[in-house]
Amino acid sequence: MDKVRRRALKLLLPAVIFLCGCDARPGDWIACLQLARGGFRPIAEERAERFHGKVQKETARCRGGQQSVRYRGFPWMDWQSYWAAGDARSRGVESFWSVGHLNPNRRGIEGALLDLEYLRIELIKFNLFDNSGTYPSYLERPDGPAMKVWSEMKLPKGHPQYAAVGGGGTQVCQGELIRFRTLTGICNDIKNPLMGSVHQPLARNVQFEATFPDLGKDAYARNRHGDRLGLLKPDPQVISRRLFTRAQ
Repeated sequence: MDKVRRRALKLLLPAVIFLCGCDARPGDWIACLQLARGGFRPIAEERAERFHGKVQKETARCRGGQQSVRYRGFPWMDWQSYWAAGDARSRGVESFWSVGHLNPNRRGIEGALLDLEYLRIELIKFNLFDNSGTYPSYLERPDGPAMKVWSEMKLPKGHPQYAAVGGGGTQVCQGELIRFRTLTGICNDIKNPLMGSVHQPLARNVQFEATFPDLGKDAYARNRHGDRLGLLKPDPQVISRRLFTRAQ
């Protein structure tokens, strides 16, 4: 039976290499098979589980060969060492059978885009606490994590370019508004004209409950500060009276 299995593997190996387009490197296609078997990485549920741009050995091997595996020990994100993710020298050897998603360069580019998308999704989930009103929609709406257009990012009625982007309907920047950067910063995002423009609050990078410990909204803040931290504790007027009032 073992002889039969070995013979079958010998016959199967060239066929798999031919079909998977891994440039006749057995280690690469084995890594690709292991990656495919494991499926997509789930989105992190806790902040400590966030994706930091470092992938498993098999993932790196499939997307960038042995060179990508060597760079896993470096502090930078792994996608930079994938096939075709850099300049022309980063391209892999293309072969007659390397077609579609099996092409090594396409694996590298699509793998890099996938890594960046994971980073984007989890940055929004754990680090985007937007003052402009988009964060509640992200949390409460079923399609929140997939939203691309936000009503809060539309130009308000009365804005000089209100009609130019579509007025009260669907707003889309076009024409001169997207040929050059505008002085006011509108239309940095074509479908969200107000995003990043002047007079817009910057998105926060930490939770509101953590940056307002005096509200006691977070268990860590309550345990660490209790009611000892607040703008009026101690009262600045009391401090001023005691420091600057001197007995004659």
